[in-house]
Amino acid sequence: MAKFIEVQERKQTASHYFNSADAPTVKEFSVIWFNEKAIEWGKSHKESIEGILEWYSQVKASFKKHAIIDV
Repeated sequence: MAKFIEVQERKQTASHYFNSADAPTVKEFSVIWFNEKAIEWGKSHKESIEGILEWYSQVKASFKKHAIIDV
């Protein structure tokens, strides 16, 4: 029972965070994350991650046209 309560509390905390006006968008988070992590990566890894993030933004943009995802 204690484990269930702990999980419920974590879900509630996460819900408050992600529904907060201060929560970053995926785009904002990815820029911050990339800039913080890039110093640890080699050139080819950075390029790979940039490609993944670019692909994701293009996919999301195409979904936006169809009003499937909220931006």
